[in-house]
Amino acid sequence: MKILQKFLSYISFSRSSGMGVLEDNIENLRGGFSQAVFDEQRQSTRVEISVPVWYRLTSNWSKWLLGRSVDHSGTGIRLALPPGVIPGTEINLRMKLPDAPRPIDIKGVVVWVKPATGDTVDRTTVECGVAFKSMRNVQHKEKLVYLIANKLCKIGLQLTRGITAAPAQSLEELKACYRIVYNGYVARKYCSANESQMHYHYYSLLPQSRTFALKDKGQLIGTISVVVDSPCGLPMDSLFKNELNHLRGHGRKLAEVSLLAVVPDQKKKKLFSLTNLDKQVRLFRLFKIMYEYARSVGVTDLIIGVHPKHETLYKYLMFKAMGSAKSYPGARGNPALPLHMDMIAAEENCSKCLKSFFFSEPTPVDVMHGGLKMNVDIVRQFLCEEQSLWQNIPSAGQKYFKQCYPGIEPRFNHSFFSIFKK
Repeated sequence: MKILQKFLSYISFSRSSGMGVLEDNIENLRGGFSQAVFDEQRQSTRVEISVPVWYRLTSNWSKWLLGRSVDHSGTGIRLALPPGVIPGTEINLRMKLPDAPRPIDIKGVVVWVKPATGDTVDRTTVECGVAFKSMRNVQHKEKLVYLIANKLCKIGLQLTRGITAAPAQSLEELKACYRIVYNGYVARKYCSANESQMHYHYYSLLPQSRTFALKDKGQLIGTISVVVDSPCGLPMDSLFKNELNHLRGHGRKLAEVSLLAVVPDQKKKKLFSLTNLDKQVRLFRLFKIMYEYARSVGVTDLIIGVHPKHETLYKYLMFKAMGSAKSYPGARGNPALPLHMDMIAAEENCSKCLKSFFFSEPTPVDVMHGGLKMNVDIVRQFLCEEQSLWQNIPSAGQKYFKQCYPGIEPRFNHSFFSIFKK
């Protein structure tokens, strides 16, 4: 080890370098996750990325050395690092991001090492995986998020060409979407367990509401819903009615983004979320069709409640905070930060990367407005049979439901009947 440290202390800028992949959320820093990392590398799409990077090792904390950024993949950011690094070596990385006044510093530890491959690297170099120790205190984290998100937008359409997004096509598919939401929300303690093993709200059953299904080779992998404002209001009215009424008072047509969930990939669930390309491009693909639909029905403003830790990514998507976070009973007391997007202003001021993703290759109108059509029998099933939601709808909302679906009134007291069914 002393020989290695002495060797590393003499490394200069001109020495040959190795390849490093930054990893996060790795439970076993001694390399137990290495095989999954290797498998992910073989399957990942590489995205060219170039930012100045410096590094320093435990052998010489006082000296920063210049490295080379190489590319970005589903496992993280690949960096040029010195050869001879071994697992367990602590390392500091300093990255200069575009438009950031100062570089960001990230602390990590090498978790695996293997010989480098490829024509672009020196044959004497090595590849090593570096686990982030923490991203919580990273300076200028917003710049890092924007840098990665821009790359996602540039390749997003290419990565999702085999993936389809459309309104749920059948009753069975709609239920499957709500089961995905249920599984994701229960796991994160955003909703309570229930017998139907579905999570939805009565707003998603209104005529202009849409639930979209994301599929990969016919397999359902994600969903998102959009609720257009109506006499029933929006789910976020329960916490942020004053903020929403302020927008309504200016003649804005609102819609709320809701019930967002993506099926987790078990091989990638331990990866740092920002570097999980597949997950992020799928989320972007869902937002694309949701945005297109909202715009097609005349919505001017999108509303969404998010956990405060996700604010940076939504700011990149042109949402802005319109109030302070509050404990949200509908999400079991988890904090909800109200965000708002002026769709007209967003379209005019968004980055070229966002425009290339959201406004090129539009979804055909017949696809966007197709799918399952709600009728009184389907709505009654969700409101009165799968779950007892009818009694939770305010009288004004019940009146609107009756206008939209004549005869929607429950045929019996489901909560009373369920006692005997048990």
